[in-house]
Amino acid sequence: MSRDDNGNENTKNNNMFLIGAGFTKAVFPEAPLNKDLFHAVVSSDPKTKLGLYSKKYGTEDIEILLTRMDLETEELQSERLRRDRETIKQDLAKYFERFRFCVSNHENNKWLEDFATKLFQPNDSIITTNYDCFLEGLLDYYNLWHPKEGYVNAYDPSENANFPKKRVNPKGIKFYKIHGSENFRECDVLNDEGITGQTIIGFIINESIYPLSGKNSTLGWVKKHSKEYIIAPSFVKIPHFQIADTVNEAILAAQNAQNMVICGSSLRNEDGFVRLILTGFMSKGLQNKKKLITVDPNADSILERIEKFWIDGTHNITFHKIPKNIEEGLGDLIKLLEDFE
Repeated sequence: MSRDDNGNENTKNNNMFLIGAGFTKAVFPEAPLNKDLFHAVVSSDPKTKLGLYSKKYGTEDIEILLTRMDLETEELQSERLRRDRETIKQDLAKYFERFRFCVSNHENNKWLEDFATKLFQPNDSIITTNYDCFLEGLLDYYNLWHPKEGYVNAYDPSENANFPKKRVNPKGIKFYKIHGSENFRECDVLNDEGITGQTIIGFIINESIYPLSGKNSTLGWVKKHSKEYIIAPSFVKIPHFQIADTVNEAILAAQNAQNMVICGSSLRNEDGFVRLILTGFMSKGLQNKKKLITVDPNADSILERIEKFWIDGTHNITFHKIPKNIEEGLGDLIKLLEDFE
């Protein structure tokens, strides 16, 4: 939580942002959407096992490919398939490292400065299905967010580090990375007798991810006992306990949010986590009417799907659509949120 001038905790939660791959693509035109992910990863690393299993299953749709692999792994209880599946997951996480924030590449992008400094308010919630860390790096650069206390349910390797007090997540903005993150690491839990079989998820901190708070830092998890943690695209999603609890907390935050902004996300039917969070927002948790804003060239079709999904009617929701790309519609979005205050 952030604090007011008297040191009291601010608990108000006005805005929740649901941010998907369209945001990353607005920043990096070469960044793939889900339908392009297979070819992007294989082109980047021809040795990845994705190519091998694409031939086996006869598809280049990464979600169908990995779903078939997950089902076969479960049916055969194959350790070889499990190892290959883990390798693919790590290949995907490594691929998304290229989309980190870099000052020299984005210092002339005026819309990104406005996105960071004018859009987000204290105690906003950011739900993201993205693996990359660009947005965290952007907010960190403008001193609006800090990884310490900035992620929900990811263990902080800097717990014993002496960050200045004012740099402990100054605005209380929280990230809910419901599909994991390229900088998340799943680490074995050890005790005096060795590995317990349990794992925890934490994150690494360095300047390539967080340009301000990561300076002169190489904080993270021992490589021998950790591996990248993302939930790879598949219709079979079995999250780690911490990620499952992150979804639970995101649902609660959605119930208490006055406004939800859908930005760069098409609300794909396959993503049940997003549907659960959307259901939390559309519940009757607040007395006032809630506002749902969609920023997307296909805003009409997205809102139509939402209305069909919500069988109890949408009488407690006011819909607002900005049928533009993120960078083009940002000014409209900022003004709309200001009008709600």
